[in-house]
Amino acid sequence: MRRQNEWYCQKRRELVKQFGGRCRYCEIKEGSVRYSARKKDLVDIVLEFAHKANKRISGMNRGRNARVAEVIRNPGDFLLLCRRCHNRYDHDHPLTDEEIKAMNEEVPF
Repeated sequence: MRRQNEWYCQKRRELVKQFGGRCRYCEIKEGSVRYSARKKDLVDIVLEFAHKANKRISGMNRGRNARVAEVIRNPGDFLLLCRRCHNRYDHDHPLTDEEIKAMNEEVPF
């Protein structure tokens, strides 16, 4: 189990660095702290990999190693977002096809 955890942590760090280490929208950095109005407290920022295609699927039951492996296999299918921007992207205000196309043109994968 420890080796799996080491693999996951190493690969995730590499991917976050490969994706620029910041949220694609608000540009907050991994490990930063921001105030959460909902929690009424400071929260640590952990960036997440969001499907560009807005598949509306949860990665919660697939296992974290499988999620990271999917990003490794298909990096152009994902965006690096903070939780706030990921929720907005998936639920509140999904991007238009034109916005996704413009982002695809910028991704160096």
